[in-house]
Amino acid sequence: LRTLKGHSTYVMCVRYGPQGSLLISGDHEGFMKVWDVKGIKCPKTVSSHADAVTAVHFSRDGRQVLSSSRDGTIRLRDSSTCACLKTINAEASVTSASFSLNEKYILASIVDSSVRLWELSSQRLLRTYSGHTKQDSTFLLSCFSVMVGKWIVSGSEDNQLYLWNLQTRQVVQTLKGHTGKTFTISPCRFLLTSDMLIRR
Repeated sequence: LRTLKGHSTYVMCVRYGPQGSLLISGDHEGFMKVWDVKGIKCPKTVSSHADAVTAVHFSRDGRQVLSSSRDGTIRLRDSSTCACLKTINAEASVTSASFSLNEKYILASIVDSSVRLWELSSQRLLRTYSGHTKQDSTFLLSCFSVMVGKWIVSGSEDNQLYLWNLQTRQVVQTLKGHTGKTFTISPCRFLLTSDMLIRR
């Protein structure tokens, strides 16, 4: 086991790079750190956001990093230099963000209980998905499904998961079973979700 130390406040999110040699973490004060896992060192620290970093994701080739924050921004950075390549202003606290399967789009969940879809190249907002029953939800997590990118899955403080049609913005199914807030969602062959328990 290894312990990586360096953040001065609590860590909000962490993600391995696709090759497994790099790891990125974001903290409550808006800092991101890129770690060399094999060398157990932190070669880069960047003040990425003005508020807590809520999610981090590597691109499939590991060359870029996507991050979201409570400061209302989503940023794309070069993973080697940490230079900011693009900034999307959501104008509201962002609780999560992820790439589409082809990495041409960004899906993000917003604190107003909506899920929004942006085109990455133009930073243009394409669609907004609304339907969660609990408004002003801090814990609204979202991601693209693995099923050819046709569906979106989101979950939040209303204890339910929503399956959306990506194109029509319609809720096609509501999944119930959690007794608490849904903190994480991971689509695979089975949909893995977590409140205090892991369900599939």
